[in-house]
Parts: sequence; C-alpha cells; structure tokens
Amino acid sequence: MISRVAILAHSGKSEAKRLSAKLRRVLARKASVVGLDRAEICFVVGGDGTILRAAPEAARLGVPLVGVNAGRLGFLAELSEDRLGASIGPILAEKFSIEERRMIEVSVGKDRRKARKLGVALNEMLIVREGLSRIAELSIFIGGESAGLFSLDGVIVATPTGSTGHALAAGGPVLAPELGAFLIVPLCPHPPRVRPMVIEEKEVEIAWTGRYPDLRVMLDGRKAANLTSGPNTLRILPSPYTAKFVRLNRREAPSFFHIVREKLI
Repeated sequence: MISRVAILAHSGKSEAKRLSAKLRRVLARKASVVGLDRAEICFVVGGDGTILRAAPEAARLGVPLVGVNAGRLGFLAELSEDRLGASIGPILAEKFSIEERRMIEVSVGKDRRKARKLGVALNEMLIVREGLSRIAELSIFIGGESAGLFSLDGVIVATPTGSTGHALAAGGPVLAPELGAFLIVPLCPHPPRVRPMVIEEKEVEIAWTGRYPDLRVMLDGRKAANLTSGPNTLRILPSPYTAKFVRLNRREAPSFFHIVREKLI
C-alpha cells in the first residue's frame, strides 16, 4: 500500500492549482504528501510541459509519475478530472502497471572527456540558430559514422515519446513509445529533399565550425545553452534513466493509439 506521495503542479495555471487542491482533499487521511525525494509515487498536475519538467528528477530518483491533465493535449497524462476520485484507491493499492519511457542525455564539448553535461530530456533535444543569424552547416554522425553535412536552421533529436511533439510539427513521423529508436528531424533544410530519419538508439553527434557561432540548445522546450564558439560537438546518448509512468487498467484508460486518434487525427 502506498502511503507517501508527492504532488507537483503548474504554478502558473489556475486550473492546475484547483485540481491540485482537489487532489489533496481526495488524498486526505489516505496518504501523506511529501517531497519528491521521499515519495513512492508523484502526481503531476498540469499539461505535458509540466510532466516533462518533472520527469528528469523523478527518473533519477526512480519515482513513478501519475499525470493529471490540466492542459490541452495531455499525451502523457493518465488521469483527467472526471476519473480522479475513482482512480486514487487503485493507485494507492498499487493496482497498476509501470510503463517506462526512454530518455536522452545531452552534452557539449569537442573532447568527450571534458564535455559539459547539459541535461536529460524525455521528449527532445533541439539545436537551432539564434534569431536572424545565417543558416547553419551542421555535420551529423550516427554511431560514429557520418550521415552528412547539412545546411539548415536546426535539428531535432527526439525519443519515441517526443515524436508527437515538436518533431511531429516539423514533419516527423509518430513512433510507438516502446520502440528503441531516435528520430532525427532537420528544420528547414536546403536542399529540401533532406528528410527525417528514424535510427537505432545510439550516439548522435552534431558538429559545427566557428563560422556559425549563434546556436541555441533546448531540452524539452527549456533553454539548456547558448553555443557561441566552434569547432564544437553536441552529443546525444540514451540516458541510463527511464521515466516511469503509472498506467491503470487499459480497459478503463485510453491507450497511446486511442490518444493519437482523438488528438491528432
């Protein structure tokens, strides 16, 4: 029986605050609300962005997440408000399964031994030119082998979970979340025949020279670094951590493809 839970909510959304307060009332006398480092599970109240922000630290601590949707799409959320009350009992009684989602780890540095770690992401890494700076020329290596030199505005490297986010909007395919794969999506490439690539889950390196200093790296929509000197190399690797999500009985909860049908098609 689960007795210690954490609650993380989007502090800037009134709907998330309201649902968080309701969740605390539902949990009253059933479980103690504690910090993430002491929790057995964590309820995350908000949209997908809130879940993405919570995922790296929860994954490091091994704490499963229960997404409560207070946003729009809710791809990662398990619960909506109308199912909240009926779901607390089964969750606290541990009548659920755990779905693990792969993550990526990103570092920067020409010398891998001295590379600076930028962070971990559940959805994606984006490297993009800043503002109106000139078009970038980026060399991409997959598993140590050159995939080519590309003229473009930027590159997304996404996990299967991230394939329904920015990568999808940029023309990439939807990947089933259990796949062991990376998705590489070029942004505004020239010539335009360069297409997205689905590759085996292995190290991806993106290198550039000092001619293109104005590059920005984003992890799950958060700025991770401004890159102002070259030559340099960005490395994307499978993370040793996985994000763990609580999943209830699939006869009661929507599947991944049900969500795709409802929200994308």
